[in-house]
Amino acid sequence: MADPGPSQDIDVALFERVLDQALDRVDGTVDREWLRSRALDERAAIVAAARAHGSEGVQNLLVMLIPVLSAVAAVVLLIAGYGMRVFADRPYVGGGLITAALLTGAVAVGVAVGDLGWLLVAAARSRPLDGDGEGGRTDEGQGGEVGEAALLERGLVPFLQRCLEEARAGERGDRAVPGSRAP
Repeated sequence: MADPGPSQDIDVALFERVLDQALDRVDGTVDREWLRSRALDERAAIVAAARAHGSEGVQNLLVMLIPVLSAVAAVVLLIAGYGMRVFADRPYVGGGLITAALLTGAVAVGVAVGDLGWLLVAAARSRPLDGDGEGGRTDEGQGGEVGEAALLERGLVPFLQRCLEEARAGERGDRAVPGSRAP
């Protein structure tokens, strides 16, 4: 028997349940059973695609870097504003810089709160699901599990869309596509 590959950490029942959700989203011009059999045949590749797109470490770093840089800019503006107010003969320039610092600080706080909410939602969506659907680790306990949402959005839906595009291209080219319906 061949090595089952990386899809072994996704329970078959979970995969089929998510596959049914994905099939509900696609156009009904091609037979569902043909799409289902293709998806089951390509299960390892679909899970690998969902897993490959599932790590967004750089994006998470950038999400947290923006509020930090905004806060640093606010501090620099604040120091420059108070410096201009104390040492310059034009205090209104310093007052403008202080106002800009306060606005930049408020924006930094707002962005930080929004980014924290985004990170929490992203973490909740990408948490791994086991066969019971309770959100725990899989039987193998390996890292790199694929969450249900990631499997649906980054694995199954793109795969089924490619299958539909192939079927439509086959209809336009007068090639017989298994499972296609007559118009």
